[in-house]
Amino acid sequence: MSAPFAACYFAALDGKTPSLGAWKAGSPPEDILAVGKKCAATVGLKWRKVESCINGTRGDELVGAAAARTPTHAGVPYVLVDGKELKETDDAAAIVRAVCAAVPGGGPAVCNAVPFKLPPRTEEERQRAEQEREREEQRAEQEKQRAEQEREQEKQRAEYERERQQQRAEQEK
Repeated sequence: MSAPFAACYFAALDGKTPSLGAWKAGSPPEDILAVGKKCAATVGLKWRKVESCINGTRGDELVGAAAARTPTHAGVPYVLVDGKELKETDDAAAIVRAVCAAVPGGGPAVCNAVPFKLPPRTEEERQRAEQEREREEQRAEQEKQRAEQEREQEKQRAEYERERQQQRAEQEK
């Protein structure tokens, strides 16, 4: 499975990408497959190949091989990142965030291509995100003040023009 396909597929989890449909644990198989088909088309995979893996012996072989390599664990999904068990496996964003955080330099392009916003991973990133939010709020406030000033100036110009027209009209009388 390609990383872009996986990113697309997990983004559709619980409806985060309405254009692709939505799926969640317990969804009917036809809904899950419909999302898979749309994601395959989105990332350029041939759906027939994906479907043959799902329905054929190769898919069963891969699942069996993964199960054989998996240590005893409390539940599924069982996810290891850098050899450490990830506890937040009920949240697709947490899984993607953990994988991307483990890759030096922030990870491959897929880490930035995920269609849902991943929260900051470190305290430093949280602080930067908070500072950026504050700067955006300041910019928005400045823009609001600038627009208000422009409206006020326009009112003053209009009032001035009215007064000048009245003066001209009185002078012409």
